Amino acid sequence: MAKNHKLLAQLNTLAELKKAERVKEAADDLTPILYAAVALALKEVCGFGYERINRVFLRSQEIWTDFAGKPEDMINLCEEVTGIKMALDGRGG
Repeated sequence: MAKNHKLLAQLNTLAELKKAERVKEAADDLTPILYAAVALALKEVCGFGYERINRVFLRSQEIWTDFAGKPEDMINLCEEVTGIKMALDGRGG
């Protein structure tokens, strides 16, 4: 039976879209969990209350927007400014 390359290409495209949807859903689920952990740490370690934690979160969202499409630049600046190494591939530094 001959392969239908157009159908295979469409299936591959659909599979990639589904994969992207799953990744977005996972990120959407993980984001509030990460923010909750940071909020708890800011409260416990720094004694921050609601207002200060909220200011930190708002600033982090601004930074996120500033670096949209340039995650490597954000990671590099984080290390330069704070000394904290991050990695996008999960290997760490």
